[in-house]
Amino acid sequence: MSGDGGTPGGGASSAVTTYCVPTLKITKVACTAGHVLPNLFVLFRKTPPKPGDPTIGSKIAAMWTSEETPAGPVPPYVLGMTDATGYLGPPIDHASPTCFDQVPDAYKLQQGQSYDVYLIQHPSLDLALRIEAELNAGSKAFGEPRALTVRADAPTLEVPEESKGLLPAGADLYEGWVLFRDMPFAACEPVKKQVQRLQAHLGALRYMVGTSNFPYLPDAGTDADKSGGVNDGIFDVRTMNAVYRYQQDARSRAFQVNGGGASGPHAAYVDYGANFAPKVDRGALSAMQAELKALKKQKALTEDQKKQKITLDGKIKAEQADVKTATNIANAWAYLDGSEIAAPADKPDAADGVVTAATGKALKTWLLQGLRKPGAILVSMMDPRGWLNWMRPEAAQSLHGWSELVKALGFEHGICVNHTFRSAQVDIGKAGYGRSARSIHKTGLAMDLGIASGFVDTVSGWPVAYTREVVDGRVKWRLHGSAKQSLPGVADAAAHAAPLVERLVALRDEQSKTPIAAAMLLPAIEKLLAEIQANPAGFFAKYYRASIERWMYDAWHPEGGIKGATMTASEFFAEHEPGKAAEAGDHGAYLDITAVGELLHLGRISSFKSGWGQATKTVKATELVTLADALDKAKTSKTDDDVVTVSRGKSTKLKSTVPALDADFMRRWAGTLKDAKKEIAKSVKTNTPQLTVTLSWSAAKIEDAKKVAAKLREYGDKPFYVVVSDESQPPVQSGEAWAKYIEERPQALEQQAPANQNVKQNTGATVPSAKPKASSWTVTLNPIFEIGYAAPADSTSVPASVLIMPGDAITVPAPGQPIGMEWWHFQRSDLLADEKSRKLWGSFLLEVGWTRECLLENTGPALYHRAGVGYPESELSEKAY
Repeated sequence: MSGDGGTPGGGASSAVTTYCVPTLKITKVACTAGHVLPNLFVLFRKTPPKPGDPTIGSKIAAMWTSEETPAGPVPPYVLGMTDATGYLGPPIDHASPTCFDQVPDAYKLQQGQSYDVYLIQHPSLDLALRIEAELNAGSKAFGEPRALTVRADAPTLEVPEESKGLLPAGADLYEGWVLFRDMPFAACEPVKKQVQRLQAHLGALRYMVGTSNFPYLPDAGTDADKSGGVNDGIFDVRTMNAVYRYQQDARSRAFQVNGGGASGPHAAYVDYGANFAPKVDRGALSAMQAELKALKKQKALTEDQKKQKITLDGKIKAEQADVKTATNIANAWAYLDGSEIAAPADKPDAADGVVTAATGKALKTWLLQGLRKPGAILVSMMDPRGWLNWMRPEAAQSLHGWSELVKALGFEHGICVNHTFRSAQVDIGKAGYGRSARSIHKTGLAMDLGIASGFVDTVSGWPVAYTREVVDGRVKWRLHGSAKQSLPGVADAAAHAAPLVERLVALRDEQSKTPIAAAMLLPAIEKLLAEIQANPAGFFAKYYRASIERWMYDAWHPEGGIKGATMTASEFFAEHEPGKAAEAGDHGAYLDITAVGELLHLGRISSFKSGWGQATKTVKATELVTLADALDKAKTSKTDDDVVTVSRGKSTKLKSTVPALDADFMRRWAGTLKDAKKEIAKSVKTNTPQLTVTLSWSAAKIEDAKKVAAKLREYGDKPFYVVVSDESQPPVQSGEAWAKYIEERPQALEQQAPANQNVKQNTGATVPSAKPKASSWTVTLNPIFEIGYAAPADSTSVPASVLIMPGDAITVPAPGQPIGMEWWHFQRSDLLADEKSRKLWGSFLLEVGWTRECLLENTGPALYHRAGVGYPESELSEKAY
């Protein structure tokens, strides 16, 4: 405000004094390290003057009187909220978010001004409103406010990177921080460390926070599975889901791990002697590996660098050992030893994905008592090559039994597995050919065996062949392994079976020591022993073959291949393992790998109905290079089905064959169109595969015509169909003929133009007469890609005979994709249905640890409308197959 100074006291003049109205500005809230703080509820008011502090009112009054004006009432707290960029504005209800074009003045702050502030580290608007109401009603339950001053040099309110004074107070286990998705301090290092601690605790309790390769460890960016992104120290959807699922479980039940806790499998994830710190730090491991790699690239190292290299190497090995301990089979399977119990008395205060003090206390109790997630979890398995895979125990027990049984029955290689558990964050709602959005891999109940690159053969070192069968109208596959086992006659069957019985009994006795892992194996052994004893010859006939007609895949065959020549096991072994051909004679029979798997309740699945045999591919006329490539590929087909169909409009279908189309001409012409658009842009337009040139007799146009003609001469003997108003020209001529026409046409046009004829204007001036109409100036060329093309006698029929024109869609033969065969896929199909009906696919994801809210696109009110994985509700409600 301003005044003229008045005449205080006795009318004496006074200098003019000016008071400026404070400028309020939209203010950013950030931590002292510079990170903006989004989604933060801020209760604020200007700091009231302390007793004795001069007020603006007293300063004004002092100009007129010596008496002090009393201070006004203390203003109420205003509840604001920061947006995604950290700017303070009105609170946002995420159930129905509102966009504000302008921030009201009530939420703007004054630079250099001190404010009393309460900061709320919780996503609940209801909680923030309740705290606001209680504070403004005079409650002292929330302690003293912070006094924070808006920076004088910028409209920024800076907040310390500390949990002290934040509302509500968080768990001691996480140093007072309340942790949740999209929390304000998420980018701050102190909070990242607490999220890492939380993730270690959740993983130790068997709630998934990681990838398909390391489901119980967060990803620091080094994992091959990139589907969920890096989340080490990041409270992402996986971490939110794990917290939420834990909170739901902790209301009623838990699983007591025998020997769990500080001396059990939990200790591989959590250091009980260091206040429950993470035992594994993959982020630190990744950083150390990068540092060591940089040192190794240097040609010469200083003495200090050499010492640093040695130190890093030791730390890396120690960290790698911790990862190995946390993920090894013994530690993973130890979580199965125990039983379900009632959840402890310490329970979360809510199931909302927010780690409050109560949730933190409950988590600590579970860690101390050696508990874990009730119900289904994942365990690790190692295949014969040392590949680590994760799956549900039911599938792992079957795989373990399968691998041990085939070895006992003469196939010494066991079962190679390429892939088992798949992240739910892959193929969300849709998937490409050969995959499924509702894959059983995502449930942990499926496995893909040892596929070599290309999906046609088995991996080296795993001599397994497959044969084709048709079951209920669908193609299925039977796997046969080259076994060190002779195939006896009926009379010798009992004698040949004796060594097998001996091996099976020894296996049974050994596996009985680990009944959890052998839960599927032991009954299968008993069944095999009973079959051998009842009918030795029938046993060999059921599980072994002297020879097979191996399936020979052919991507160009309508059925995806043919049966190969009859081949013995020794012949197949020598072909599959050329480096061990000398051992081929030991392989006297094929073991039916599929039949053995069925003993363990592992079922094969059908191939895709189509797509893995010869298929078709439709390409637009605008995609000439793609079309040429498709034609070249189709020429490798060994079949007679080489029909090419050109679709024009809704009803016209033109037919040709692969050999009849000039793919090289297409590829070259595509390059010519590209160059012409760049080099002759003023005279040329393209509508692939057509090129239109505008002709005139100006010097520039004549030069452009020459350039077009030069390009056409590159295709001197190739036919072109041309649209031109000059009726003297046949519509189909060679490139050379059209090149000559285009060069000569400008001169002809000039000669056709009326000479020395003027038109009088209204002004009395005269100008040359109009040029010939525009239709005379353009030539549109359409290449004819059909080899040996013969134009019809009736010129009006030419357009319908030209195969590829703008707007056409060309369908050509294409090779099948072997990924659709699925000969490698086995699963616990028996668990996908009960006695009455098939179970829902989504229910299996819930069993293994996901929650319905977090799988959906929006988690809804239960989780404050945070973003979920993104599945449509309908997808989760589909049946599992």
